[in-house]
Amino acid sequence: MKNIEGLPEDTRAIQERYRGWANDLVKQDLQENNNGFSVLMMQLAHDFNIGTVVRNGNSFGMKNFFYYGPKKKWDRRSSIGTYLYSVIDHLKEFDQIIALKEKYCFVALEQSDKSVPINTFDWNICGDKEPLIIIGEEGCGLSEEMLAICDHVIEIPSFGSVRSLNAGCASSIAMYDYIAKQKL
Repeated sequence: MKNIEGLPEDTRAIQERYRGWANDLVKQDLQENNNGFSVLMMQLAHDFNIGTVVRNGNSFGMKNFFYYGPKKKWDRRSSIGTYLYSVIDHLKEFDQIIALKEKYCFVALEQSDKSVPINTFDWNICGDKEPLIIIGEEGCGLSEEMLAICDHVIEIPSFGSVRSLNAGCASSIAMYDYIAKQKL
C-alpha cells in the first residue's frame, strides 16, 4: 500500500503524530515527554502479562520498564510493537532492585494487610521521587522480600467472586489512577 506521496504507508500501530518517524525518534520523543512514573514487573516463572504491561505503560507515558526474573526473553506479541519505543531493562539480581530505591518511591500493587485502596492513595506522598509501580507475577503476586522494601502498598478493590484482576489489567488501572490524579 502506498500513501499520497508514493512512499510506503506507515502501518505501525502508532498515533498519527508519529507516522513516518523512525522508531528511535519515537522512543526519544516518548522519553522526553514521559509522565514521570516507571514500572517494575516481577516475573520469576512465566511471562504471561509482560507484553500487556509494556503496552499499557507505553499508552500511559511510562518512563522506564524494569523486568525482574531469570528469563531475559519474553513473548512480545501482546505488546503490539510498543517494546520498540520503550526503555526496557532486565534485572537479574535483587540487589539491582534495591539500587533503584535511591531514585524511586516503590509503590506495590498487591493485596495485603498493609495495602490501601487505590482510589484513596495520594501519589504525591512519594515527594521528590518518581513512583515505581511494582507489579507481581500472575497467580503468586509479589514476594515477601519485594513487599518488605516497598514504601507503599495499594490494591484495587474487587467486588466479584475473584480475589483480584490479572496483572496486565491491574497495571492499566494503576497507571490510569496515577495519570488521572497528576495530569487530569
